Amino acid sequence: MKAVPKGRLITTKEIQARIAQKYNVTMGCPICCGIFAWIAANEEEFRGFKRITPYWRTRKSGRELNPKFSGGVEELKVCLEAKENRVVSKGKRWIVADYESRLVSVGSADRTQQTSRASSSGKLAKSVVRGR
Repeated sequence: MKAVPKGRLITTKEIQARIAQKYNVTMGCPICCGIFAWIAANEEEFRGFKRITPYWRTRKSGRELNPKFSGGVEELKVCLEAKENRVVSKGKRWIVADYESRLVSVGSADRTQQTSRASSSGKLAKSVVRGR
């Protein structure tokens, strides 16, 4: 979450994909990724850290704001709108408009390089992360 550049956004699914890519496995655990995202969003503020993880850049699947993060949807909206993101209501959910243009994703070139490195080292790759 700290690696997401200013003005960009990421989903927990993208975090799972990055973990899977880094460790050359099929997928990152969705439960663990969700729990650790929540911890990053809540624990640092309660402990009084001066520099906190920019958790407001992390979305649930798709564009939806995570109401379980520190401050709830209202604080997330304020943080995102301060960074020139437009947050809109979609029924009971709140989403970031034009989310796709700001998404940090796992690139196909990265997957190709990782697969070729694993193959060239003579080790059998456990799996290949495929974009969906």
